[in-house]
Amino acid sequence: MMKKDFTDFLAKTYKQITKKTIDAASLYNIFCKLDRITLYIREVLNLYILNPNLSLNECYEIYFKQINSSDNNKNKWQNFSDTEKVILLAVANNITNRFYSNKFAEFSNIKQIQVSRGKIQRALQKLTYNSIITQNDGQTQIIDKDFENWLIKEDILNLEYKD
Repeated sequence: MMKKDFTDFLAKTYKQITKKTIDAASLYNIFCKLDRITLYIREVLNLYILNPNLSLNECYEIYFKQINSSDNNKNKWQNFSDTEKVILLAVANNITNRFYSNKFAEFSNIKQIQVSRGKIQRALQKLTYNSIITQNDGQTQIIDKDFENWLIKEDILNLEYKD
């Protein structure tokens, strides 16, 4: 897990590039609020660089609203393949972390999604490469906790496949 030395590095790099200082403690606090997701803090910094009239906290608030909007989650969801969707639902709902198991096959059948070993392998690679999921102590986790909570709350596939 990234620590304060990461945000200190970002603050130092920011100063080298912009010749302006940034409050390293505030940057670290925002990083913690964003569940220490490196992509998110970089996006906040991008907003800060592109909007010099805004404070760092204002940039955080803007970005936080963007990533937590229901429309953002729906758009994100629509871009996943069916296999990626069933993997994400299995992880979010603690169904299984073993995607080649009978339990996962049963879960995907209930969700009316046909999966194969090849589809599962490609989906896991894509989700990992795009920083949607990660492995932590042998467990697959969804990186964006707000998206994960949205998945649980919406039970999205049940809504999509209702007759």
